[in-house]
Amino acid sequence: MVRETDSIVSVTHRLTLHQHDIAVSLSTKNKYILIKRHTIGRLTMLNKLKQFFEPAKRPLSAEEKTQQLNLAAASLLLEVVMADDIMTDDEAKMLPTLLTTTLGLSVDDIDSLVSKACDSQRRSTSLFDFTQTINDNFNVEQKQHLILAMWRIAYADGHLCQYEEQIIRRTSELLYLRHSELIQMRNLVMESKQS
Repeated sequence: MVRETDSIVSVTHRLTLHQHDIAVSLSTKNKYILIKRHTIGRLTMLNKLKQFFEPAKRPLSAEEKTQQLNLAAASLLLEVVMADDIMTDDEAKMLPTLLTTTLGLSVDDIDSLVSKACDSQRRSTSLFDFTQTINDNFNVEQKQHLILAMWRIAYADGHLCQYEEQIIRRTSELLYLRHSELIQMRNLVMESKQS
């Protein structure tokens, strides 16, 4: 139940609200969330509400964590591939190779991972869904290796689409890599293409 009022009174709680605040009440748990409308965007507010209503999640096993990490990395690579809405033959050939070298996967695991990553990538609303998992588990060197793989797949068809570059730059920012590291990874790919 969402109400905009000057105050909400509960048996155990009293919250005085300003005109631009929203109070959300759960009658079953008798909890309140106070959200400032002018400081939190609509999506963030919905995420906070979703978090509040969801039950606590159990910790992931090591295998589940690895699967989630591989899915996030593969989804980021697919974001680059699908940036121009076309998967060229060169990109299709390079993707399995990059997944095996970047994530250390066997060839047998690639097909199911790519299928899951396609679904995940289609459902995703932002790169943050994937980069958060990467940030929690990758060190700087592993992040650089992932960005290098993204540059390689972007240049696989011989030219760089502006949307591919935009996705790689945004991913790099979300992975907290310096701009110089991003450019260094791009230059490595460009040098290898010339030789």
